[in-house]
Amino acid sequence: MIPARLQNTLRFNYFMAIRAFIDLIIRVIIVLVYLKFPV
Repeated sequence: MIPARLQNTLRFNYFMAIRAFIDLIIRVIIVLVYLKFPV
């Protein structure tokens, strides 16, 4: 049985990791679009 506090911490860390990953993907897409269509 996992303690509730630890479970919330794990869930929070998982959520932060997903947000960081999505942010990274968005930045890569922006860079690729910027390189493909130079202003």
